Amino acid sequence: MGPRRSGSSTNSRRRWHARIEQYTPDGALGRWLLGAPLGMTGLWLLALSVFEVPRWGLTLEALFWGPALVGAGLPTLLLAVLVLWPVYLSLIGNISSPAAYSVADTAASASKPAVNSSGPVATGDDAGERTAAKRTAADSTRRTATPSSPPDVNSPPSTPDPVEDLKRRYAAGELGEEEFERRIEAHFQDDSRDRNAETNDELSARESERLGEHD
Repeated sequence: MGPRRSGSSTNSRRRWHARIEQYTPDGALGRWLLGAPLGMTGLWLLALSVFEVPRWGLTLEALFWGPALVGAGLPTLLLAVLVLWPVYLSLIGNISSPAAYSVADTAASASKPAVNSSGPVATGDDAGERTAAKRTAADSTRRTATPSSPPDVNSPPSTPDPVEDLKRRYAAGELGEEEFERRIEAHFQDDSRDRNAETNDELSARESERLGEHD
């Protein structure tokens, strides 16, 4: 019962987070214009409940306005933090821009370091590509699949796409949400390492050709 309750609470938090992101501007300027007034309002309400209400003494007004100000200030301040969080992630380089923020990758982006012990340093562009691909993959699996055209028997066989295979298995229920996200993350990390290895090979080949011409 414990893991099931934990998974249910995680899904509930993600649904609320996705609902907030749906009505939140994508750009940094829009998030600042929305999050800054919310944060100031929440801090002001909490300051009133801490410094002003105790001066009233043990009265009905204090008993009413104290919890009311705290109940209004804390959610407002929390909403401001959620709105401004992608701006902070873009400033420290975890994502390329606030528009590339992904709800599914929020916890991982906040907790994982930028340097991987078994791979290269994750740049902002690579992180943005991975988060955008995760969002596209997660959204497309929940949409109604349209019938595809019959395959051409004369065309050569195509190489299966690992991402499409993971999406198909996730839609069929063979993979859970956490396992799906973990495999997508591992796929893009492997792809990034392959691209870096190919780049290093090309640079080595060019350097060898240049040295051969000088000889």
